[in-house]
Amino acid sequence: MIHAVKRYFLKYCMYKKSCKEPVLVLEFWLDPSLALSSAAHEGPVFSLLSTDCVLLSAGNGEVSSWSWTELTKKNVKPLWTKRPNYKSGLEIPEINSMVINPRDNSLAIGAGDNNIHILDLEHGAFKATLQGHTDYLHCVCMREREAELLSGGEDGAVRMWDSRTGQCVHCIEVYKYESCARPRYGKWISCLTTDSDWMVRSHVTREILFRH
Repeated sequence: MIHAVKRYFLKYCMYKKSCKEPVLVLEFWLDPSLALSSAAHEGPVFSLLSTDCVLLSAGNGEVSSWSWTELTKKNVKPLWTKRPNYKSGLEIPEINSMVINPRDNSLAIGAGDNNIHILDLEHGAFKATLQGHTDYLHCVCMREREAELLSGGEDGAVRMWDSRTGQCVHCIEVYKYESCARPRYGKWISCLTTDSDWMVRSHVTREILFRH
């Protein structure tokens, strides 16, 4: 548990039955009976990410930053809310995954428009869009030692990106490997993580598959 979250942790995101606003629910670590809630987005909350100072939450097309020290207060407001420059205005893409690149203090956002949007956290501006996936993105993660960003989605591909140049350096179409293919469940990648040597990914089945 990182230092800033020792007093409490984020339990889940939910809809209040009495209203349409999704809320962030905080439970105190030492006393789970003390719960706090805060209105978050105009729609579901799909992804959460924490740093030492702030909590990042993502919903339909937008990311908000919240101060951990302020979250325990009533009527708390986000420090900022950012929305990528989506090409299509017909449908607001969900943001399902986020990861911070500590090398350049940027935030990589995996969105439902099939793209990864890179937000410069220091200047508060989007600086790049990584294109290559052909379907909805579900997950992003960092391979920090190699300065690589990994992404996976409903097209069944895991793409590896050079975080310094924004270029895709490798693409693994997992469903094309006989040992990994699960035709009855589809080909999409639901989640993945990595260290410098191994990648672990999963999809709609209950299996976890490793790749060196």
